Amino acid sequence: MSRAKKGVELSMNVVVIAILVILVLIFVALFFTGGFQGVVSKIGEIFKKQPITLGTIISECNGICTSYGLIPNEASRVDYWNSFCTKDREADFDSNGKIDPGESKRCSELTSCPEINCNTQP
Repeated sequence: MSRAKKGVELSMNVVVIAILVILVLIFVALFFTGGFQGVVSKIGEIFKKQPITLGTIISECNGICTSYGLIPNEASRVDYWNSFCTKDREADFDSNGKIDPGESKRCSELTSCPEINCNTQP
């Protein structure tokens, strides 16, 4: 004896796919209407480049000075001299949380190094 089914059956796969499609449509609608604005800005703040502090720059400059004194070869010293005397470093000097225009200095302006004379290139 066979029972004829008069209702329509939906398999579990169809129900799951329908729910996923509805969720995707909601996300697409939020994206195009600007509903993700707050989420995107919070994620952007997490991965935003943090300004370099003055202490970090001074530590780097002191490391260049120490390395310069340890290198016996004059040809190799030129790179360290250039890095110490001519390379501008941007940092948050006024501690406002961002690097403003004009906030760049050279190592020779921030710290002293008796081994490096910025007036004469090796």
